[in-house]
Amino acid sequence: MEKLMANKTVKFLLVDDLEANLLALGGLLKRDHLELLMASSGKAALELLLIHDIALAFVDVQMPEMNGFELAELMRGTERTRRVPIIFLTAGATDQERRFRGYDAGAVDFLTKPIEAHVLQSKANVFFELARQHQELQAVAEEKARLISSLSEAQRELQIHAENLDRRVRERTASLEETNKHLEAFCYTIAHDLRGPMRAQNGFAQILLEEYGDALGDTGRDLTMRIQAAAKRQENLIDDLLAYSRVSRDEMSVNRENLHRIVSDVCEEMSYFIKEAKAELTLEPFDFKVRAHEMSLRLAITNLLSNALKFRKPGGTPRIEIHAERNGECTRLWIMDNGIGIAPEYFEKIFEVFQRLHKTSEYPGTGVGLAIVKKAVERMGGRVGLEAEESVGSRFWIELKNAD
Repeated sequence: MEKLMANKTVKFLLVDDLEANLLALGGLLKRDHLELLMASSGKAALELLLIHDIALAFVDVQMPEMNGFELAELMRGTERTRRVPIIFLTAGATDQERRFRGYDAGAVDFLTKPIEAHVLQSKANVFFELARQHQELQAVAEEKARLISSLSEAQRELQIHAENLDRRVRERTASLEETNKHLEAFCYTIAHDLRGPMRAQNGFAQILLEEYGDALGDTGRDLTMRIQAAAKRQENLIDDLLAYSRVSRDEMSVNRENLHRIVSDVCEEMSYFIKEAKAELTLEPFDFKVRAHEMSLRLAITNLLSNALKFRKPGGTPRIEIHAERNGECTRLWIMDNGIGIAPEYFEKIFEVFQRLHKTSEYPGTGVGLAIVKKAVERMGGRVGLEAEESVGSRFWIELKNAD
């Protein structure tokens, strides 16, 4: 996959009539595998859009000759450019009419100058990751087609090796189809079901609260805030899916790590949530070194500890116990709780993406957290599992290779 993606870049379009603004924006967005195309006018932007496949356009609203809204409307009128997401850049607060016009023209967001670097980069990173996933999907499909064609030709030329070639085709095709299936599910969910509707929903809800909050009354405000809450859940899902994607794709160096230190740090970082849940946490002392990637291990432990706090019995005091033990050439870390537990028939299912055992109204979540845990631990060469009884509690474990 790295070879397939080595020469591929994601392209962002920056449109502003001031060169200084273009240079500043480019400096903030610069990163590997990202090509920044700059245009100082709407006309120049349209010319670039006809030549390049653009993943995201940052467009200044106030430009001479053709302003940002006019450019967006022209983009929406052309099949090639109608689906390019647009983030408008404006020098001041936009009134209600201008915001409506922007969203109707296809905007996914507004950013007000001076732009906060971390906000800009956070929004840009989402679209960058989506574009890279789409490129990977295309690369896999192209590679699959190339391999099938090559193998078919070899099969005709070397009939004496037909059986061996057939076995290789089946194995490679199965692997490529599995990868293709996961990438398709991920890209489709993000691009079509979450990204556009979530931003439009949140944007219009915010306008309602800001512009018509008093006129809506208590019931209207409550309903509008419910809309925003739904958009936030969608945003959380995008974040979890991108986290799962990064855990799956990013390079991961495994080093000698102090397991107790990492667990203790995670517990300290989550101390606010532990106190908020009025939970009793017991971390037993142990001194084991394991082969792990620190950030991935932190992510896995954080997800398991969050689940222990979330899936608690109503009215009871959550109790969480953490300890570790040697298990041959490995060390097994246990995170145990007295929560609602899990029926045995769901032990394997819950580690799959989008698998939930409860309604969101009962226990909020995205159904991705345990899939992240499993992927992170397996990429470190470890295993994950659990022992649980429904209504009694859960005992999740992470097993990693010893490093001492």
